[in-house]
Amino acid sequence: MTNEEFERAIDFLLKGQANLERRIEQTNEQLAQTNFQLGEYADTQTDFTRVMTSYLEEQAEINRSFRATLKSQDKANKAQAEANASFRESVSSQNEINNSFRATLNSQNEINNSIRATLDTQSEINNTFRERHESQVEINSTFQGELIAQAEFNNSFRTAMSNLAIAHERTETALVKLAQKVDRMAGTRGNSGSS
Repeated sequence: MTNEEFERAIDFLLKGQANLERRIEQTNEQLAQTNFQLGEYADTQTDFTRVMTSYLEEQAEINRSFRATLKSQDKANKAQAEANASFRESVSSQNEINNSFRATLNSQNEINNSIRATLDTQSEINNTFRERHESQVEINSTFQGELIAQAEFNNSFRTAMSNLAIAHERTETALVKLAQKVDRMAGTRGNSGSS
């Protein structure tokens, strides 16, 4: 083996090493990009959790308002029962009947106002619930899309890493074989020189 051939072999080894280092550098860049994308996904998850927390707090407030409405309705029902009892007790006297009747009308007006307020509140609760439900559907759709995109990205990343590992293994095998060949050539040359 001549010096020129030996130098070409060494040059080939160096080029192979440089290619391997370049691929390793590309792999590190891809890993950095992957980490960045995972960070963005974590931020998206945080935003989703914040939106869900806000929705649950608003739902709890709606439930408290609804319970307060039920209590108002119960008070109205009790007031109606008391008014009816007062009316029955006032049957013995016309004056008492008239007074009780006027009190009953007043109480009935309050009951009607309370019922209207209750209906308005219930309508607002229903509208709010529908809006929250639509918002939840949109959030779920967005989250499912993000999960699908993340799964596709993970599959692509695993495939790329597998291909890179195979290429790296093949490069190392080629370099080992080349080194062995260079060693054999160097040994042959040394034996020839000794002769």
